[in-house]
Amino acid sequence: MIDLCMNTFLGQLPTREEKFTFLQSLREACEGKMFLEREYAQCTRKLIEMLEEDGKTDEAALTIQEIQIETYGSLKNQEKVDFILYQMKLVLQRNDYVRLQILSRKISKKAINEKGLESQKVQYFTFLVNYFINEKEVMDVAKSYQTIFETYSKADDALRG
Repeated sequence: MIDLCMNTFLGQLPTREEKFTFLQSLREACEGKMFLEREYAQCTRKLIEMLEEDGKTDEAALTIQEIQIETYGSLKNQEKVDFILYQMKLVLQRNDYVRLQILSRKISKKAINEKGLESQKVQYFTFLVNYFINEKEVMDVAKSYQTIFETYSKADDALRG
């Protein structure tokens, strides 16, 4: 039912405010229910994207940090990685490097090295480059760039293009 509401009814609402309120209501309906983890994450993601479009990066970052996505068993690895990368993007926009480091540790080496996640891997290490530059960790910057280079060199044309 939640999925139907998100995919069908959300697009039919006439104003942005109504969509925002609708997403908040769906989030509240899904909150705390294990069988609605995916829907809760999707509602939150759409809500955060709306906040980000409105220039409310701080509010978006605080809202998305509440979610412990790595514990969601019903989500695929790619969905978890995408969500954590989105969290990393928002905290990086706020120059919150401590939280960026914490979030980066939520993605395991095994998870980021899975086949099909090459673009996420590049994005992940690009975020880490920003962190390491801030921390003045030159060797780690170089290692991150090396990983990005190796990922591009092994990737198919779709990633390069």
